[in-house]
Amino acid sequence: VYDQMSVVGRYQNFRELYQVQIKGDRTPTQLTYGLRASQPAFSPSGKELLFVQQKGAGTDLVLFQLSNSKTKTILSSRLGERYSDPTFVNQNQFVFSWRTKSSSDKLYLYDLTTGRMSPILNDFNEANRSLYTRQGLFFVSSKNGINNLYLSNDFNGQTAGTAVAISNTTTSIQDADWDSK
Repeated sequence: VYDQMSVVGRYQNFRELYQVQIKGDRTPTQLTYGLRASQPAFSPSGKELLFVQQKGAGTDLVLFQLSNSKTKTILSSRLGERYSDPTFVNQNQFVFSWRTKSSSDKLYLYDLTTGRMSPILNDFNEANRSLYTRQGLFFVSSKNGINNLYLSNDFNGQTAGTAVAISNTTTSIQDADWDSK
């Protein structure tokens, strides 16, 4: 699943989600229509996607059922705020980045069963681009003044105790992924 930007009208660009099968027919199937969907993240079961929905002056985090295309808004930002980079930790929890009008990006853990949200790794400034893997929670932060890649490998879905720098660049890390092999 990927997001694709398309021109709508003459001056607007909106994103929607598409699915492509790796084996067999590789013709893309459009999953969302008019939802301005981006940054898809599969649930561990593979039955749902969590995505960021762009709106006038903010974003929503939306859960999408692959079997019937039903959506459920999980979080809706206020004017001038932004949610980004969702990643599932387990079937019931996900991590995402939240930027408020008065603060930089911070990482939060959201529990779908309780509806509770809590900040994690508070010592990390401009924390975003989260990706949960078997190795732990990867994310980008400007804690040392420049965007670098960090790993919290003691994150257990309850607390994220510590994180170590994986990179030490003098420019800026933007996106990363982890090869589990």
